[in-house]
Amino acid sequence: MTDQARAFIIVIDSVGIGGAPDADQYFNGDLPDTGANTVAHIAQKHGLRIPTLDALGLGAAVTLASGDVLDGFTTSPTGAWGAATEISRGKDTPSGHWELAGVPVPWDWHTFPKTEPTFPDELTVMICEAAGTGGILANRHDSGTAVIDAEGARHMQTGWPICYTSVDSVLQIAAHEETFGRERLLKLCADIAPTLHAMKIGRVIARPFIGDPETGFERTAYRRDFAIAPPSPTLCDYVHDAGRMVHGVGKIGDIFSMRGVDATTKGRDADLMGDLNRLVDTAEA
Repeated sequence: MTDQARAFIIVIDSVGIGGAPDADQYFNGDLPDTGANTVAHIAQKHGLRIPTLDALGLGAAVTLASGDVLDGFTTSPTGAWGAATEISRGKDTPSGHWELAGVPVPWDWHTFPKTEPTFPDELTVMICEAAGTGGILANRHDSGTAVIDAEGARHMQTGWPICYTSVDSVLQIAAHEETFGRERLLKLCADIAPTLHAMKIGRVIARPFIGDPETGFERTAYRRDFAIAPPSPTLCDYVHDAGRMVHGVGKIGDIFSMRGVDATTKGRDADLMGDLNRLVDTAEA
């Protein structure tokens, strides 16, 4: 058993405990984020019994952040707890993760307009040149599974990459692992990422998938995020520079551009707890 201290930061992505003061400036479709409170709303609608997290302070943090008092939750947690208000503008993934690691984002992220087409012509031309194709598909705001269902067959016929975005500062490119090629998709995203980063687009995401029009399409576990590097040292850098190992689970290595991250492990959501347990075993060895 090691005598060195260890720390684990576990992020439950998109599970908030109360809308930020500027929540009314952000939208899902036409619905503003005002009043967003994932944990409280689940508890109020379905009931929620999570005694360990409650004892650590989750219920108390919900009350501090939003004023909501969760039925059945303790008012005297034994853990050290708190609630934070994000400084960074935007609700995209890098902003939240970087700020949790000590680095608020010093700029406003660029996003693409909710129009069709959504990408400027010069960007579309650049993607086509990098991909070696005569065009792209989608070119709109869409969800990842829906856009593959809608464009997958045409993608397999034409070889054109499926390019789409969302309310986040992101350009996502989906392509078939076999007919287009996984490595070709990763290279395409890596090649165009510097241009997108210069536009302050936070991430270019490779979204490989498999399947066919008859049996349906399915995204694979080989997603890759090409993200802007944090603008200054994060907690990962400080731990790494102190000579300690920093392990990232899931997309963490990508979100921090592997800066300060020594090793990373990825897998489907169902595999992530196994990944975390293996990291704990490694740390204890």
